[in-house]
Amino acid sequence: MKRHIMTMLVIIAAVAVPCTRAFAQDGDATSGEDKTIGLGFRVSDAPLGVRWWFTPKFGLDAGVGFSSEKLNYQDINLVLQDETFSTVSVDVGVPIALKSWDKVKFLFRPGFLWTSRDDIDLFFAKAEVLPNPTKTKITDYSVTGELELEWFVARNASISASHGFGFASTKREDEANANTIFGTFGSNPTSLGFHVYLFP
Repeated sequence: MKRHIMTMLVIIAAVAVPCTRAFAQDGDATSGEDKTIGLGFRVSDAPLGVRWWFTPKFGLDAGVGFSSEKLNYQDINLVLQDETFSTVSVDVGVPIALKSWDKVKFLFRPGFLWTSRDDIDLFFAKAEVLPNPTKTKITDYSVTGELELEWFVARNASISASHGFGFASTKREDEANANTIFGTFGSNPTSLGFHVYLFP
């Protein structure tokens, strides 16, 4: 697993360094906005987020998400019970503005998404055969390198979509090994991110 993560980080660095150098003389990477801190999100798993441009070319994305769901079920003795299941997600990224046009920014964004969630399906499977089923946590994380288009549909409001490549891992706490995947991905019009720039 560590080897996969290191490979992913090397690939991201190999793409980021020449891209930032190639566009270093491309002028101001802003699109005419006068705000630098935007509220919004990049991924729906972490919808409470912010994008902060420290300079016209380099910024920081950070977002969190959580949910708590109470579900009813019948235990092995056919007695009605309830259990609460939770999910927590954290998303972090570094948007790097490579080029800009009127109302549009073209970005490279290395990112990291981490999620911890209760395994609901396994819990209910246990409840069918055990008197006191326990919850099991699943940990997911992904390391990604994305090319993003941020389009300012209004002066200080933008929507964005991206495509790229990434490494993802899913591990249940009662299992020794994680399931992993490496490959390309892309967002579509039904999963756009957005930011509203309110602060200077």
